[in-house]
Amino acid sequence: MAALLHDAIEDCEVPREFIAETFGQDVASLVEEVTDDKSLPKAARKDDQVKTAVTKSPRAKILKLADKVSNLRAIAASAPSNWSIKRRLEYVRWARDVAKGLRGVNQKLEEQFDDAADAAERSFKPAIGLRGAKNRLEVREPAKSGCRRTPHPAIVMLLAPLAARDARTAIIEQNSGCWRALARG
Repeated sequence: MAALLHDAIEDCEVPREFIAETFGQDVASLVEEVTDDKSLPKAARKDDQVKTAVTKSPRAKILKLADKVSNLRAIAASAPSNWSIKRRLEYVRWARDVAKGLRGVNQKLEEQFDDAADAAERSFKPAIGLRGAKNRLEVREPAKSGCRRTPHPAIVMLLAPLAARDARTAIIEQNSGCWRALARG
């Protein structure tokens, strides 16, 4: 139950007492242990997570590590549209720093964290050269129109990983004035 409620105090302003009355002191204590102090600035809260991770109880470490796995998987699958690549990179680096202090309680979960962090990093790096010599990037020229003949390099960097994640060839083509990524396996 604490896993479902882990952000209830800090993000939803659910009083600890309400959690204790409804779900018991054990659940409320665990939720409280993984709750950030919202009175601190965001940077201080993030630093605090890194510094205090090693001091958490084994159950809190598991809960926090599982939360980081979930967040990293979400970033890899579909990062928030307002998150720049820089912000995503910073999140992955920070999550890895937090995870250093959470290790030693569940090896399988730690492996899932490592896989999720690696996947999150791969999700926004150019596919060119990342998947071996058999993979290639193909840029198709648009039909005769007033559009750019080749996509802006930023378009390639953003679309190629999406197309090439599970394909041998990433195809970037223009359709109706918009560049899009296709995959061909």
